[in-house]
Amino acid sequence: MIRDSNCPELASAESLEQFVRDWEQDRIPGEEWTHAAHVAMAAYYLQTLSKEEALAAVRKGIWAYATARGVPNEQLGRGYHETLTVFWVELCDRYLRACGKQGIDAARAVVDAFANQSKLHKEYYSGDVVMSAEAKAKWVEPDLRALP
Repeated sequence: MIRDSNCPELASAESLEQFVRDWEQDRIPGEEWTHAAHVAMAAYYLQTLSKEEALAAVRKGIWAYATARGVPNEQLGRGYHETLTVFWVELCDRYLRACGKQGIDAARAVVDAFANQSKLHKEYYSGDVVMSAEAKAKWVEPDLRALP
């Protein structure tokens, strides 16, 4: 279960890849699909695909995982959220480019930086914006402060 960079899933590039593949195949229990797991997955995709392809893979994967778990993606407050997904992919991408690390070391750095930051979006978005149907359905720019 990915909670920080000391987890077995982050032991090697191969173990992270296997974790992502298991997630893609709905073999990761819901209680193990933590915020840290989300950012580790984003770091993996951002290093193996172009940014646009990574975002597409993250979108598709989160939607499919939620659907497989019976979570209603269309319901406000549940399932896939476009603004939060783009926000986190963008933050992870910027962090990866700035940290000077690659591969598993970069994925560990992203997890170290963001594993305990699941509410970080609240520094960028007011509640009424991020919880809106518009933000759930499409990218909305932050209203409190710009992305770093």
